[in-house]
Amino acid sequence: MVDNDEFTSSVGRDFRKASRAVYDLGDAERGAHLALREVARVLKREGLRGAREVAVVCKNVRRGDDVAQLEQTVSQLYAVARVQAGPWSDLIVKCAQSMMVDVFSRRRTLSGSGHGEIEVLLVKRVIAAFAETQVSPPGLLPRLVESEKLSFQEFEARSQRFREHLSASPDLNRLARQALADPTGARITQQRTSTPKQTQREMVHIAIG
Repeated sequence: MVDNDEFTSSVGRDFRKASRAVYDLGDAERGAHLALREVARVLKREGLRGAREVAVVCKNVRRGDDVAQLEQTVSQLYAVARVQAGPWSDLIVKCAQSMMVDVFSRRRTLSGSGHGEIEVLLVKRVIAAFAETQVSPPGLLPRLVESEKLSFQEFEARSQRFREHLSASPDLNRLARQALADPTGARITQQRTSTPKQTQREMVHIAIG
């Protein structure tokens, strides 16, 4: 079992249970569920302003665009982000750029997608990226590897399983749609799916924090 110190020194309190589930207990499903529960609380408190407007810019990218066209669209993206500035703005822009590069490099296409669908795709990417940065902040990997609690390969394998469970969770889609329906966060609700059962090892950590 991984010692508590690596988590208390690296992971914020709200996401510590989720991080332990993923990297200590190897339970990516429970980790994803706990992480999305905490993300819902953040969204309800902060809202998610600007995603809808940024999605409009993403819609303009087409496969086969030249570099100049892509650069122009990126400039539009930053202009919209400045107008819609908020606590999530930087992450929304980063995820939007990633979607645009996917289209530009022909790895995926948004052609034929309705505007609402593009909005949901973008916000799902934003929420998943935020959850991952909270559950696996930069300082966690070196601490776990240096203390020989996990190898680099196992850390990456657990991270990948966590991402897969996040992507497959119905709560991710629900949160994205709720955040778009009301960017203030007022309509965000808690998860409807049941939480995977808590383990004895996890219960030991509750009193520790």
